[in-house]
Amino acid sequence: MNKPIPIHYFSDIPNNEEGAEFIRLARKFLNRKRYKIRKLGRGTRKVNGAKNSYRYSASLPHKFSERFSLYIDEKFIRSEKYE
Repeated sequence: MNKPIPIHYFSDIPNNEEGAEFIRLARKFLNRKRYKIRKLGRGTRKVNGAKNSYRYSASLPHKFSERFSLYIDEKFIRSEKYE
């Protein structure tokens, strides 16, 4: 079975009111039967303190994030024989 390839559709979404509104609208209009959205925190690790930076190598906790990236993943994996 093929693994889904995460696609980095939106990046550098600011962690402010405008960014929150954009993410809310993206989730509102997404076809949830077929896709799901993942929101990952981005930014410098200095905010968390140098001793804890290793914990957040892939994504920062949302309260420490300077910006966000949105990934849109298919819930169902398409079979290659049907493409």
